[in-house]
Amino acid sequence: TITSSIIYYRLKQVEPGGNKIYSKINAVRIIEDKHILASPNPFNSQINFVTEAALKTDVTIEIFNTLGVKIDSREIIINEGTNTNQILIDKDFLSEGIYLFVIRDKTGGVYSRKLLHQK
Repeated sequence: TITSSIIYYRLKQVEPGGNKIYSKINAVRIIEDKHILASPNPFNSQINFVTEAALKTDVTIEIFNTLGVKIDSREIIINEGTNTNQILIDKDFLSEGIYLFVIRDKTGGVYSRKLLHQK
């Protein structure tokens, strides 16, 4: 059970000879689901993100395919209060399937949602 909204982690890599290499410790702040909604799901050529924000902030929306390859990245401004932002996507640019949308704010907050693209 996660009791804090900040999670600390580091990665361990074990080489063939048995040597271990550790990454630096990173922190990720988790944004609760109730603060960001994405619709429609499945989507065709547009996605609406509805957000609740305590302060005005810049966020990055990244789109990844199921192989983890970043397909697109966009910067948007979220104002204090309730916001609705529409992302238009060239439907010929994406093939049908599941995509991961990751929203990152400038303080390290991360929110993700899986959405299905249908033509």
